[in-house]
Amino acid sequence: MNENIARLITFLRSMKFGLILLVLVIVFSVIGSLVQQGRELEFYLRTFPRMGMLMVGLGFDVLFRTWYFITTVVLLALNLTLCSIVRFGSIREAKKNALTAVENLQERQVVGEETANSLRAYFIKKRYRQHKTQDGTIFYKNMAGFYASFIVHLSFLLILLFGGGILGISQAEDYFIFPGEALILNDGTSIYLESFRVTDETGRTDYESVLRITDPGATEYIRRSISVNHPLTHRGLKYYQFLYATAGSLIATDTTTGGSDTFFLTERSFFSADGRNGIWFEILFPGHVRDELGRIQPIIFRGARIFPDPVYQILVADRGHIHPMLKLPGEQVVVGDIVFEFGGVVHYPGIRIKNMPRFFLELLYASFVLMTVGFWLLFFHSPSMVMVRSDSYALKTSKTSGSQYEIDNFLHSLKESK
Repeated sequence: MNENIARLITFLRSMKFGLILLVLVIVFSVIGSLVQQGRELEFYLRTFPRMGMLMVGLGFDVLFRTWYFITTVVLLALNLTLCSIVRFGSIREAKKNALTAVENLQERQVVGEETANSLRAYFIKKRYRQHKTQDGTIFYKNMAGFYASFIVHLSFLLILLFGGGILGISQAEDYFIFPGEALILNDGTSIYLESFRVTDETGRTDYESVLRITDPGATEYIRRSISVNHPLTHRGLKYYQFLYATAGSLIATDTTTGGSDTFFLTERSFFSADGRNGIWFEILFPGHVRDELGRIQPIIFRGARIFPDPVYQILVADRGHIHPMLKLPGEQVVVGDIVFEFGGVVHYPGIRIKNMPRFFLELLYASFVLMTVGFWLLFFHSPSMVMVRSDSYALKTSKTSGSQYEIDNFLHSLKESK
């Protein structure tokens, strides 16, 4: 039984198993980045006509919360934990035996008593730590470098844990905002959409929203722009530009008062002053042509995002009569005292606001800093130990060339000075 447990632990902490898990996590992360998460079923069926149902069945719509992704991350965390425990134990043992190992080195460079004394003085000047032995003195530095690989493993484990915590706890909400309108969040944050564009000045596709964000209780706002690959982070919230939609526009003017209101047409709606007379908005077609008699014939473009020649299909309810009509932008319909004027199409963005747990986010950043420290120790803080005897020295380090170069350079300068 104990032998089977030992084999299982050996397999769980093996590098091969860890690499397989790491590849799976990367593959899942790529899929989760390419497939929008948390959308309704109709979105996937419309976006992926052939595979939408299969993707939803496999959980690709909420991939980071599926059992297989969580299991893979947990197993990878276990693999790194076991590796770190074993590695830490071996590191402590290696560090403990390092001085004994350099003391017992038989290979040595004979330099003479005078040069050995100068070399001893050089190491003292360079603030090497000392360990006295019967045969001489061991000078050593960068002993923290023994823990470099352990720190890298540990930081990677923490990144997985805290990153998983962020994915599990973070909440995302999608909002649609029209230019010139404001959105008030539950905490009182006001988000005003100053402008939205689909293309830049050169005509290149560039979805960009310009936001004015006012914090709860504040009188001043910050003005920031977000685009597809450039989200905004502010007060623990992250703002993403993730899609856009198109709507018609309608201006209703009361001829008796002169007042007017602008409406954005996204769904079938009834506009009326008295609840009986008015217009029903049915649908906005992206284009149209005229037949030989000059009559408008709507054109349907499946999945259209661009509306080159839009036309409105409406029903006019006036004094008990209903009349179907097609209207172009700029045309009007008068019902009683209300003048309805149809405007051009309006593009408006979908803003995804994600609540990023600040505590986990700070821990995640700290883990990346820890990883940087680990790599710095690994590449630039290699342990170095030199045994200096009465007329010779012996060097032990994981990067012999660098330490040997330092000693050779000193000996050369010493020789030049004589």
